[in-house]
Amino acid sequence: MTWQASPKNKVSVFADVQYLQLRGSGASVSPESDSCLAFWPQGLYQTSWTSPRTSRFLLEAGASLAKGPWPWTREQSTDIFGFAVKPTDVSILETSTGFRYNAKSSYNDRADDDRYGQRFSASYVTGSHAFKAGMQLYEGIQNLGYYVNSDVNYSVLRGVPVGITQWASPYTLKNRMKADLGLFAQDQWIIRRLTLNYGVRFDYLNGGVPPQHVDAGQFGAARDFAAVHDVPNWSDLNPRVGAAYDLFGSGRTAVKWSLGRYVGRMGTYVAQVNNPIFTSINQVNRTWNDSNGDYVPNCDLNNLATNGECGAISNVNFGKNNPNATRYSPELISGFGNRDYFWDLGIELQHQLGPGLSVSGGYSRNWSTLFSPTNGYMWDTGVTDNLAVMPGDFSPYCITTPVDPRLPNGGGYAVCGLYDVSPEKFGQGQLLVTRPSSYDNGEWRHSDFFTVGVHTRFGTRGEFSATLDTGRTVTDTCFVVDSPQALLNCHVVAPFKGQTQIKMYGTYPLPGGFAVSGVLQSVSGFPYQANYTARNADIAPSLGRNLAACGTQVVCNATATVPLIAPWTYFEPRRTLLDLRLTKLFSVSPKIRLRAILDAFNVLNSSSIVQVNNNYGALWRRPQGDIANPAIAVGRLVQLGARLEF
Repeated sequence: MTWQASPKNKVSVFADVQYLQLRGSGASVSPESDSCLAFWPQGLYQTSWTSPRTSRFLLEAGASLAKGPWPWTREQSTDIFGFAVKPTDVSILETSTGFRYNAKSSYNDRADDDRYGQRFSASYVTGSHAFKAGMQLYEGIQNLGYYVNSDVNYSVLRGVPVGITQWASPYTLKNRMKADLGLFAQDQWIIRRLTLNYGVRFDYLNGGVPPQHVDAGQFGAARDFAAVHDVPNWSDLNPRVGAAYDLFGSGRTAVKWSLGRYVGRMGTYVAQVNNPIFTSINQVNRTWNDSNGDYVPNCDLNNLATNGECGAISNVNFGKNNPNATRYSPELISGFGNRDYFWDLGIELQHQLGPGLSVSGGYSRNWSTLFSPTNGYMWDTGVTDNLAVMPGDFSPYCITTPVDPRLPNGGGYAVCGLYDVSPEKFGQGQLLVTRPSSYDNGEWRHSDFFTVGVHTRFGTRGEFSATLDTGRTVTDTCFVVDSPQALLNCHVVAPFKGQTQIKMYGTYPLPGGFAVSGVLQSVSGFPYQANYTARNADIAPSLGRNLAACGTQVVCNATATVPLIAPWTYFEPRRTLLDLRLTKLFSVSPKIRLRAILDAFNVLNSSSIVQVNNNYGALWRRPQGDIANPAIAVGRLVQLGARLEF
């Protein structure tokens, strides 16, 4: 709804309230263990104000609220027969395939995720300048409640019990984003054939954790935690500059250039990883030797040492009141310029070959020495150092891969560079997360990309364009903090063949008010891995002893995950998708038109694989995903629509 309050004041209000229930059907997750989210009350609420004070001076302001709860409870999940998951149903993971069944590993009885935003800007335009300055401010609230059926998960290897995960649940994490502030000023300056764009942005992020309480559980006593402030407390100054130049003064050839610094958007995640509940040891693993084959752990799970069929737990601080918790160094979570970032440089040449025909080509490079390797959502720029161990506390070993024609050269080759901690140090942990630069040269990443495109118009409204994008990304984390195994696959190159896409678009008018258009895209195949669950029996001959997780057990079912192939070296086939649209225009009156629309998505009904199971075993490389992230391209879909234009 828009209200013109006065000739110089306009107010707009927008509200979108939605309900969504998401029930998944993953290829490697059973129905009772899969997605079942009830999004309510989802909503986006916005209001804005604009006021042109003069023909050159404009004021704008706005506020918004985005509500995003997504609880995930046991009662929402059912098996294939429609029976709800019971509190006694323990989640089980088949490690050879990554298949989880019987229950979800953990549930969220509470999941509040609200975000508040405010903005203000002022613009002043002259003949050669367009100046704008303003601010953006966001706050966020997140409450995540966790509980686990029976406070345990089981792990099996090809049907044989090998491990138990114990949880100190239930607990609720309360994380706050107090201020995500951006102050900016920018200007566009036209100097004859040159257009300059330059600006600077000051970014500030502050988060925290309120006081929290955890009730006593099966494996942990009641705990109280004080508030935590300034997690993080970051500030950055990000310059950005760009230029466009009419090369010959004919308006047909332009050179464009840009350089800017950008920081990662974090939300409440930094507060979460510094939350004293989160940094406490709330889950541990222990081996399980089911000697009598009854699939029941015949041991005292409250006894954290080796007893009965169970080995010792992986961390002796389990369920305690934040002892030796993970700590984050001040230089990582506070200060100027310590937020993850990257620099981005772009150069592009555009040229008009003739009427309605143009070509373009460009190069871009971005680089960083402090980046988020988890695709930008979760903050993970730091290096975790277990102060209780040193590189000398780890022993090397190799394994021989299975003989399999699906593996490189048919398998049967050795994978070395693997390490296991000494039995004396097993279960000890004093974790410090600090800057990568504290260790040798730290970590770094850079990407180089190239783009070529052509665009043409023909006839009355015909249009065609095509682009080719390709590039490679290099990530280097080749330094040792604790385990020398960090050097295994530490230099990763995402090659051109894994990051090349071709896209074509065209539209053509037909007689009788019809028009046809389409999009054809060819994208690089999904990079797959082969993560093998190796048994203690496979490792001990090379290691010269049992794995440290075995403790004093004579017969031990401990396992270790081993990468059989390096990342970004093998790919699924390329994906090719074609989408088509047919429209028909009807004139209802001189001022009203009705446009009928027929869309056909994935016309060729391609079954291209988007995600696969990376666990080496019976289900290796089979499609794996869920309803939110499909494993196979969505099948052919036909959609009818209409649009009234007046």
